[in-house]
Amino acid sequence: MSFYQCNLPKSAASAIVLSFLLLPPALFARCPIATNGTLEIDAAAGNLIIDTSGKDAVEWDVSNKQIDVKETCGHTVKLVGIASGPTIKTIPEWHIKVPRTITLDLVTRAGSITIGNSDSKVNARTGGGDLSVGDVGGETLLMSQAGNVKAGNIGSNVEIRISYGGNMFLGDVGGDVNVWTSAGDITIGTARKITNAFTGGGNMLVRKVIGPFSGKNEAGSIRIQEAGSSVDASTGSGSIYVKLVPDKQTGDFHVNLRAGTTGTGDITLFLPTGMKADVQATTQGGQVYSDFALSPQIARGSSGLVPVPNTTGQSYVSPYSSFSSTQTGQRNGGGNPVRLHTTLGKIEIKLFN
Repeated sequence: MSFYQCNLPKSAASAIVLSFLLLPPALFARCPIATNGTLEIDAAAGNLIIDTSGKDAVEWDVSNKQIDVKETCGHTVKLVGIASGPTIKTIPEWHIKVPRTITLDLVTRAGSITIGNSDSKVNARTGGGDLSVGDVGGETLLMSQAGNVKAGNIGSNVEIRISYGGNMFLGDVGGDVNVWTSAGDITIGTARKITNAFTGGGNMLVRKVIGPFSGKNEAGSIRIQEAGSSVDASTGSGSIYVKLVPDKQTGDFHVNLRAGTTGTGDITLFLPTGMKADVQATTQGGQVYSDFALSPQIARGSSGLVPVPNTTGQSYVSPYSSFSSTQTGQRNGGGNPVRLHTTLGKIEIKLFN
């Protein structure tokens, strides 16, 4: 029972309600924050929508009143959202407006996270949902249990982990890249260095890596359109394409490519004509094609002779035998080790100016 009753005509009451609904969404709570402050969010559930066009405060509102939010203001603004009941029927939306200069440390147990451009550090983690981030100036950590991750240009180091599968897309990265997904595509623009890139299944594409690259794809291809330094890449089942484009002729330009360690996989490698290299190409039942002379070495392994089905004393050569052959050669007097190995696939080595 209400404490008072307003005897407005129904038409007038309806007009008031309608006018309220037509108002633009407002951010009802406000905490002043320094330009170098930090925002920490710990949400039981919610789609976190971070608008980074704010000036000197953290302004926020949560659409679903099933979430009780405790606010702490200061140099570090803390918002902790706790479910008011045993279940949350609808994932709430958190609308938050902040200056783009502050550090963001965000956690939602269930829901997506969307962040505009930021000049500082960004840590964003979700128990399940997509992550979308604009350009970030500082170090970046993005983690999702299951969902796609998309980020713009990152000015420093970046780490991305997707526990139960999802695609990831990265723009240009000014620091070190460390990315992992249990299954999904990985796409990276230009990176200063890629320490680790792993996917359990999907296509991996790197447009350019200036420094060293190390990556593995258990079920899918790896394609590096421009590699400026050493490359270590392997696939369980899938092809590898690498074009080595170093800025200078001195330094560590070793190449170690292993394709189809548990299945089939071709290797295509482009080398600059002036590069010094000691090349070793090994296939297990495949062919080697090279723009320069390679010398065959003594074949190794078993012949793969197995009994012909339903016969006695006859055998044939299995295409899946352990029989392997190696070819070697040098470029410009030798130098950088280039090791190529494939199972049930072919190797192509091409020269370019």
